Amino acid sequence: MRRFDLAVLLILVIVSLPTGLKFITQSEYVFEYRIYDAVKKAIELNQEGKLIHLEIEGYYTRSKQKGKLEGYFLDGISGRLRVLTENETVVSIGGQYAYIEDFASIKIKMRALDKEEEIFILKNVENPTELLEKVKEIREEEKCDLIYVEGVIGFEKESSPSEIAELNSKVSWSEGGLGLSLVLYPNGILATLEKTSIKGLEFLSGLSYDRVHVGRCRVHCVKVM
Repeated sequence: MRRFDLAVLLILVIVSLPTGLKFITQSEYVFEYRIYDAVKKAIELNQEGKLIHLEIEGYYTRSKQKGKLEGYFLDGISGRLRVLTENETVVSIGGQYAYIEDFASIKIKMRALDKEEEIFILKNVENPTELLEKVKEIREEEKCDLIYVEGVIGFEKESSPSEIAELNSKVSWSEGGLGLSLVLYPNGILATLEKTSIKGLEFLSGLSYDRVHVGRCRVHCVKVM
């Protein structure tokens, strides 16, 4: 093939690449103003067994302040990513016009990493403090790059609606949350651990209660290979 033909072929290949999506290497992608494509690719890579590292540029939806986040992909659904950041907060990421999510993305840099994952089942845990200590122990002994917890904890205590509202404001704020869902019942609170970080467990350990019931918890320890 002549040199001129090769040049034309190269131009056609470059032009045919989708707008807003730039391929850096085989396992690294950059999405600009393309949140739906980013979510689709993250889910696809996650299903392939990859650990997905994200760098996100944009702004916080409530304060409108520009920012940059870095962390690991937890899950995603139509136009939204959930990311566990370096400072142990769980942040929901939307597109450039997001207002329900915590952070509006402009540019998303995604790296797919080979991983090894082990799940530890913790049963017969007495209280949130013991759970926190066990999770920290797993992180230290197993050298986890990413660690999070799934499960439920029930707190028996008399609480008013205003108290539960105050608690909810502490686990979900303008720059992210702790991966917790708190529901008020007549005689207590049910805390659902939705891929909860160690910071989330530290918060639960600080709650006052009359009695507490810790259900079976799944601790996910993920390592970069």
